Amino acid sequence: MTSIPLHRARAALSWIVERSATCPVTITRNGKPVAVVVSPAMVEQGEPINSDLRAALRADLLHALAILSPSQAPGNRPEER
Repeated sequence: MTSIPLHRARAALSWIVERSATCPVTITRNGKPVAVVVSPAMVEQGEPINSDLRAALRADLLHALAILSPSQAPGNRPEER
């Protein structure tokens, strides 16, 4: 999998889109994956998700959940304290 820092990704969108046609491109912030760009064909084919992509998707989901409901984010629920 290819990765690129967010500050470089802003200026390299065309390259990211072209590259994503052949393999997923991970966008990182402070060295941590924050987004993954994949081609529609990979999504439609149900391309197997490798562990790096799975980790990036999980991080995105947890971040989104924390934004939507900070009190319900993992680790903040009463039953987890």
